[in-house]
Amino acid sequence: MGGSAKYGLLFILVLVATIAFAAYGAIVVNFAYEREVGGYIRNAYEVNKPENMISELTKAVAGMRRLGLTEGMYAAYVPWERTPDRSMEFQYEYIAQLINRTESVILWRTLAYGGNSTPETLGDVYEQKMDNLRSFMTEGCSDRLACTD
Repeated sequence: MGGSAKYGLLFILVLVATIAFAAYGAIVVNFAYEREVGGYIRNAYEVNKPENMISELTKAVAGMRRLGLTEGMYAAYVPWERTPDRSMEFQYEYIAQLINRTESVILWRTLAYGGNSTPETLGDVYEQKMDNLRSFMTEGCSDRLACTD
């Protein structure tokens, strides 16, 4: 076998391995993420009741745990990319902050609707608070994805 044939065979092997790795990531990993986490995150974004938002975010966290994502993991292949903002610990804290903000909206709604304000004014403020929660969820994301960092 000549030198160019060896390089051709090596190229084909690398190409097949790359395609197999990409297909596995696109099909198996993405499906598992969407089933356990992504769908709940999008649901949390879409709902208009803060109680439902908390429920969906809680389900997303449970899905992250079912996938085996622990606080000590990072979204990085090499050690120098393991920065705090890429850690699962931060992701769990971020979602906890979202839940905390959502609980604040519930508290505000309970206090405000128990007072003497007009429902129209409260409705506008309530919608603005829910929109603020949604924008906090999608910071740094594309328009078609609802992600939480």
